[in-house]
Amino acid sequence: MLGIVVEEIDGAFNAVLREIPIPVCKPGELLVKVHAASVNRSDLLQKKGLYPSSSSPILGLDLSGVIVDADSCSKKYRPGDRVMALVDGGAQAEFAAVHEDLAMPIPNGLSFEEAAAVPEVFLTAFQALKWLGQINKGHSVLVHSGASGVGTAAIQLAKSLEATVFATAGTEEKVHACLTLGAKNALNYRSSSEFSSSLLEWTSGQGVDIILDTVGAAFWKENIQALRQEGKLISVAYLGGARIPDFDLSLLQKKWGNLIGTRLRDRSLAYKIALTKEFAAFALPLFINHSLRPIVHSILPLESVEYAHNLLQTNQTIGKVVLKVY
Repeated sequence: MLGIVVEEIDGAFNAVLREIPIPVCKPGELLVKVHAASVNRSDLLQKKGLYPSSSSPILGLDLSGVIVDADSCSKKYRPGDRVMALVDGGAQAEFAAVHEDLAMPIPNGLSFEEAAAVPEVFLTAFQALKWLGQINKGHSVLVHSGASGVGTAAIQLAKSLEATVFATAGTEEKVHACLTLGAKNALNYRSSSEFSSSLLEWTSGQGVDIILDTVGAAFWKENIQALRQEGKLISVAYLGGARIPDFDLSLLQKKWGNLIGTRLRDRSLAYKIALTKEFAAFALPLFINHSLRPIVHSILPLESVEYAHNLLQTNQTIGKVVLKVY
């Protein structure tokens, strides 16, 4: 089969399409003929050797496709079923092994390309908001990088959970996308000197209950200023740097704040299964009635993976880039 692996070419690491063996399923795994796989920023890190998979040298964390073999599994799924799934690597290939309890049925009305844009970003956002943020009706949420894959998922999920959503983004086009998805207010952080001032104005000086942060160090002080008393700052990425200069813990203490860090890929299989089960029960009906929808920026052939990486690296996307495999 064909799949995307990382090779060093002329001193640089590249994602390339190569002929590789079809995976052999372990007990409890489904063999899936992949129709589409999404591209995530973790792929860019893995290409640099910074975020390795424990199970596969093939890139890709989420996929959609059709089951071709379920012999080692329960009767939950059968060959021919359409599924989407989170995997620990191996998605960007013609076939993938998927644990049956990480597979979700593709909701009616979603294409394979749309379904491939769901698992990683929606599970990440759901984990952050529901499990870690303990979001409730009436809470206020600030979503940074609101037009990213995780951001577009988080805005919609927070809205569905009856929270008030605010967002930041890097262009006016992306700000508009955040508002369209359900953010009450959004701003362009590149043209606004202090986003915390706007957040405090929008919340009558109270700040927000939850901040879903993808930026890290560059937004540290303003995040704390924008946080409500006893609020939760949840770090899922650090695109603006991981090291905070002149770190002042008193800023967080004055807010009685909670600083929470998470990476979904590092979680145990049992954790991911429980998360997938709860997310599916909540969200799959909402995809069917169109309350939730995956945002796909572009669909590219599998061999265009390096171009897809460049789109993410240069922040050109609104939502997800999806690779078409079939």
